[in-house]
Amino acid sequence: MGRAVFEEKYRFKVGEGFDLAHARVPKRFFETVSTLGMIEPQTVEDMLKIYREKRGWKLRGAVE
Repeated sequence: MGRAVFEEKYRFKVGEGFDLAHARVPKRFFETVSTLGMIEPQTVEDMLKIYREKRGWKLRGAVE
């Protein structure tokens, strides 16, 4: 049931104009040292790509 609610919430957000392809992490995120060191922007992009694939989402936000 939790997955269905999550996907319905995401569908609503997409219907209201949200597009994960345009979601960006603030610059200051990459300027702060984490416990693992500095985080590179490409690392976050790669992580978002993996996240979308695992959720079954297309780049433009549609749930497959």
